[in-house]
Amino acid sequence: VDSGRIDEAVCLATTSGAGEVDWKVHDVLIRGFLDLGNHDRAHQLFAQVKDPDGIAFVRSTFMDYWLEQGEDEEEEAMAYLP
Repeated sequence: VDSGRIDEAVCLATTSGAGEVDWKVHDVLIRGFLDLGNHDRAHQLFAQVKDPDGIAFVRSTFMDYWLEQGEDEEEEAMAYLP
C-alpha cells in the first residue's frame, strides 16, 4: 500500500488464468481496504467472490472489522455487510 502498488496487487489477484478469484487473497485485500476506510473498494472486491466458502469467510472479515469499529451490537454491524 505504501509503495502505491495496491492496484497492481488487485489486478494480479483478479486476473487468474482460470478466471476465478482466490477468495483467500481477496480476503486480505478486502481487509486492507477496510482498514484504509475504502469501503466501496472492499465491497467491489467482495462482489467478485463466488465460492460459497469464500463468501462466508469474507463476510466474517467484514463483521470483525465493523465490530472492531465499535459496533457493539451484532445487528447494527450486520447492516454494513455486503
